[in-house]
Amino acid sequence: MCELSAKRKASGSSTISSGQVVDLRLYFQLFWVPAIASAALMALLWAQDGMSGRAPLFLGGWFLLALAAQYLGTIASVLWIAGLASQTALATFLMLKHQLGEL
Repeated sequence: MCELSAKRKASGSSTISSGQVVDLRLYFQLFWVPAIASAALMALLWAQDGMSGRAPLFLGGWFLLALAAQYLGTIASVLWIAGLASQTALATFLMLKHQLGEL
């Protein structure tokens, strides 16, 4: 029994009360989805000339700061949470800009 729990801890897995094993590494990798969505939406808006003036610089800076905070912060630290929240807000803003046009 101790060997099984040691293997789960080493692999980054956790156990739910019903006995199912959850891989926490996969769960935390899903938190990179807002960063990927932000990058894709910025590229799409740039290709469609949806950003003009200083908007690309501002949004690019926002993206890089949020990415750095998310990458450098440990999971569940204030820095990592701020990076995730900022990436999510950026992805939401870019999606609204893409759907509604000019904001």
